[in-house]
Amino acid sequence: VLLILAGISISMLSGDNGLLKRAGNARDDTVVGQEKEQVELAYISAAVKKLGDNVDKDDLQDELDISVGENKTTVTGTGILKVKFENTKNEYTVSQNGTVAKYVKVEPTDIYATVCANGTLVFSNNEEDINKYLTNNTTTIAEDYEIEEITNTYWVPWIYDTNITTAVFINTVVPIMTTSWFCGLEGLTSIENISYLDTSNVYDMTSMFQNCSGLTNLDVSNFNTEKVNLMSEMFFGCSSLRNLDLNNFDTSNVYDMTQMFAECLGLTSLDLSSFNTEKLGEEDDQYGTGNMFFNCTNLVTITVSEKFTVEGFTYGWNMFYGCTSLVGGNGTRFDESKINKDYARIDTSSTPGYFTLKTN
Repeated sequence: VLLILAGISISMLSGDNGLLKRAGNARDDTVVGQEKEQVELAYISAAVKKLGDNVDKDDLQDELDISVGENKTTVTGTGILKVKFENTKNEYTVSQNGTVAKYVKVEPTDIYATVCANGTLVFSNNEEDINKYLTNNTTTIAEDYEIEEITNTYWVPWIYDTNITTAVFINTVVPIMTTSWFCGLEGLTSIENISYLDTSNVYDMTSMFQNCSGLTNLDVSNFNTEKVNLMSEMFFGCSSLRNLDLNNFDTSNVYDMTQMFAECLGLTSLDLSSFNTEKLGEEDDQYGTGNMFFNCTNLVTITVSEKFTVEGFTYGWNMFYGCTSLVGGNGTRFDESKINKDYARIDTSSTPGYFTLKTN
């Protein structure tokens, strides 16, 4: 009965890939196996106690303090959590479905890219693989392009090239910034092998997908954003997107979300329950959430947790401008006279706002 009330299905716990099964598989004689099992079992206990709500770092820390001992572990992060065992210094990542993996720091790579004559934008960690790709796909480098090294640059040569229809990652690339990587590619309809993009070292995602109006699907569910400071205009103008899975986004170090979802006309709901906004506006009072949902005319529901707070920053002008379909969790409807950060709060009978509290 408790498991049903918790919203934890039997298959989630005991199926072939359930949490208990994974915990059992981790039970071996190695320190890593033992620590992984401790984290997985602590997560299960926390998930049951949360009655189906998302497990956050405090929930997991409480369970580990009980099962492993106080001051033996440190839990950090939002969305994807990170557990450090103080004695062994081993670290583990924990996804929102309870998957535990050994954390291994990845160093940034060189990054090369070019635009092919067939309209494909190719990314690689070396030039040789790009040349092989060109040969295997019987294409050439497009006129006015060459294989460019784009490591540590704010400007990419293909910006606003509307002839690009596809992007593909042919091996693992590890950048430290992805600023404007796909900005203005209105003809872009797909990004292949995006899982090869390791964002664990990225600190700036400004305008990364700005005006990618041809994208109907975008899988950023595996993005590691724990080091990201800047997300302004990240999805600005992605007018054809119908949904965005941001459940693993860690925004605890982000201080600028201005215009992040502006002009996302196709979105009807956004789940931002993993968002922690404690750093917003910390660097400069011009930063914050100004125009964050600007002109999202079809957006009905914005789901958040109590960690989405506007207390730490001053700039939130026109945050909800044009969000004419928006309805808060308690029924508060959009009012064109209330479009600033004042209504960036969970909607209750005593505090009207435009957010809906995440409950499961």
